[in-house]
Amino acid sequence: MAAAAWIRSGGVAGVTNPKGLFFIFTLLSLIWIAHSLIDNEQLTKVKENHEKVKQQLEKLKAVQMPEMFANSDLLGVYIDLIDTYMAMTKNEFPDDYHPVNTFLKKTKALLEKTKVYVDSKTEEFGREIDPMEEVENKNDNFHDELHSEL
Repeated sequence: MAAAAWIRSGGVAGVTNPKGLFFIFTLLSLIWIAHSLIDNEQLTKVKENHEKVKQQLEKLKAVQMPEMFANSDLLGVYIDLIDTYMAMTKNEFPDDYHPVNTFLKKTKALLEKTKVYVDSKTEEFGREIDPMEEVENKNDNFHDELHSEL
């Protein structure tokens, strides 16, 4: 019985199970295919596109953020100006002359709401830029690793 099992397993003919060789052959062929798909021209194109995106992100930070801060500062100046006008109207107009004072109060309230909105949008924009910078840094590292492998 043991002899029959030994013959069936291929021990007599010297034939072994090729599972390990098949795995190694499959792995090597996949590595070869993957290596042939990534060539220097494609890597250069990807790097150029990445540089364009990086420049656009830098432009956003360099142009958009200062403009948003300037808008907030300008609204603060307008609110201070309204306060000055309100102080002037108290001295210039009689106490029963309310239309100007009411108009200035409503204008100031609107400017304060607008300033709060602009400040919140500026903070939101800053929170959106941070993850983009992190992804851009990871992409830089990835491109450098790919380029060093090739």
